Amino acid sequence: MISLINRTITKSIVLTSLFIIFIIFVECKDPSQGKLQHQLEDCLDDYIEENSNILGAIAEIDIIGNNSLKAAKGYFDSAKTRPISSSDKFTIGSITKMFIATLVFQLIEEETIRYDDRIIHHLPDEWINILKDIKYGNKITIGQALSHRTGVYDYITSLTFFNKLLESYKWSHLELMQLVRDEGKPKFKPGEKYSYSNTNYFLLGAVIEHVTGKSLQFVLKDNIFSKLGLINTELLEGVIGSNYKDITHGYFSENGIKYDFQYLDSGWAWAAGGIFSTSNELNKFLSSLVSGKMYKKAGTFKQMLELLPGSEYYAHGIMSWNIPAIGRYYGHSGYEGASSVAVYYYPQKQICITVYISFYGSSNRIRASLLINEILRDVSLD
Repeated sequence: MISLINRTITKSIVLTSLFIIFIIFVECKDPSQGKLQHQLEDCLDDYIEENSNILGAIAEIDIIGNNSLKAAKGYFDSAKTRPISSSDKFTIGSITKMFIATLVFQLIEEETIRYDDRIIHHLPDEWINILKDIKYGNKITIGQALSHRTGVYDYITSLTFFNKLLESYKWSHLELMQLVRDEGKPKFKPGEKYSYSNTNYFLLGAVIEHVTGKSLQFVLKDNIFSKLGLINTELLEGVIGSNYKDITHGYFSENGIKYDFQYLDSGWAWAAGGIFSTSNELNKFLSSLVSGKMYKKAGTFKQMLELLPGSEYYAHGIMSWNIPAIGRYYGHSGYEGASSVAVYYYPQKQICITVYISFYGSSNRIRASLLINEILRDVSLD
């Protein structure tokens, strides 16, 4: 009987000790996580307070193999009745190009196309007819379009394009290519130097559709979104505000008039900037890309990262920087006048960061990148 009591007491002591150790572990772990969370939230609070034109901001830091930090401050739209959430969807602008480039390199791996192929050999007839009428158009290669080394005119710089967009005109993809033909002269011969142009990725979008025989929406979903479980990422169709009620709003001003970006037709962006996503899924995509999960061959991502002469940071659908204080890091940014977004991967820190900022009037292309710099400074991630 005494032996039974002693065993019971011993068991109770052991269980109590294990419970205390567990509590100590949790108490030791949680304050650190809580501290980082507070630092991230304070950073967003300070940034919004210092920049009155910011309507809302989302930030997510994924520490590879460990925890995630998420924060959101501000509002979903101009009514300011619904706070913005860290899980909200938003348009990602030119980060779309990183997805498109991934598809193109997958097709290169499969030998469906080649890096040095001329684009004109992989387009439908109506696109070929337009490209033939653009100076040097028949010389542009896949690789030159990926790395913005074609010299082709950027349709977004056209006042005709912009003014008609504000009038709620629905630009077709072919119409925008006709605009490139009719209004813009090439800046240089293909391959001579670097100059960013959204038209390059319109051409690549058309190549993907033509060689696969499928819509760009389908290929993106089949080759990337479904494979990675990205259930909140999609290529836009039609007017955003009409077709997608749950995407955050951003506003820009022109001639004293404030425009809600979500009520413009999305067709103008397409393969150059038409995807929407979330901070979590952008981090997941970039993490998968840099880890090699999107390709079958180890050398493919290395080729994607190759910087060509004349470009200090833009490789092939992905940007690459090397800053002594931070080391090398990769990713892409996006901007469409009403919002700024960026997603970067930092190998030395083993973290992936996405920041989204929506504007209310005046805007700034690099705001998201600047906020990421603030986060790296203020949040103790080392």
